[in-house]
Amino acid sequence: MRHLKLVRFALLFGLVFVALATCWAVATPADKSYDAAQVYVKIGNDQHAVDELLHFTTSFPTDPRLPQATFLLGYSYQRLQKYDKAIAVYTQAIARAVGDAGMEIRANAHFQLAQCYRSLPTKDYDKAAITYGNFLTLSGKFNILPESVRKLS
Repeated sequence: MRHLKLVRFALLFGLVFVALATCWAVATPADKSYDAAQVYVKIGNDQHAVDELLHFTTSFPTDPRLPQATFLLGYSYQRLQKYDKAIAVYTQAIARAVGDAGMEIRANAHFQLAQCYRSLPTKDYDKAAITYGNFLTLSGKFNILPESVRKLS
């Protein structure tokens, strides 16, 4: 009986291993780049995230994840306190995130963009107020709250 359990375990383990290996083997270069960038963002390695996201956005300009990758690039610049670059990239993310599918990205980008305007050495409160207004319009219309706002509630 114990031998049968070991055989079943070995078969199950083998099937899981084959399934995972197949998934890893069929990952495209775009998948690998995007996944690596997400890991760098999650662990807070912002300079590596910037490098990988720049690679992704320039190498795979037609990938459907481009708007999200652009947002993450802006977020990484923001965390590096490179606010001018973050502002430029968030503006690109807003332009790239079209339709209802891009609504959450646009709302999040507006919120983070306003945060960047407030963080500039010149403290551009007028642009921040306008951008917060854009965020409120988007978030109220579709009940979207960015992650940074969710953390406050």
